[in-house]
This record gives sequence, C-alpha cells and structure tokens, in this order.
Amino acid sequence: MSTPKIRVPKTAPGAFNQNRPMPQHLKTQVEHMAEALKKQLIELDYQMRSIETEGQAASYIKKMTGALRALSGKD
Repeated sequence: MSTPKIRVPKTAPGAFNQNRPMPQHLKTQVEHMAEALKKQLIELDYQMRSIETEGQAASYIKKMTGALRALSGKD
C-alpha cells in the first residue's frame, strides 16, 4: 500500500515580504526559540562542568562541534 501524496499549494506572491514589520505571532515564535536555546545552553554548561576524563571531554567536544557545524550551515 502506497502513501497518498498531499498536494501543497504554492505560496501566494504577496504572502512573504522580508521588509514588512514582524507580526506578533512571529515575535512570539522568536522568543520561544530563544528561550529553548537558553535552556539548551544551561544544560550544556552543566554537562561541561561535570567533565572529568579525556573520554568525557572527547565526547563533549564531538557533540559541540556537531552543534556548531549545524548552526553554521556547514553540516
């Protein structure tokens, strides 16, 4: 049995204007994303403080390198 395809209409030409002031719902989304990132940074700081061995350091560095590469778009 195949999965039915869902047709998604194209965005209307005037639906996005990168110079238009940000509406409240987008401002709220940006704030929620910033809050989520802050929580992740707090967790990462906690993890960093608990590193005691070379293996733990290597694992942490690998994890952070992957995260930084993903954020920079080079992943």
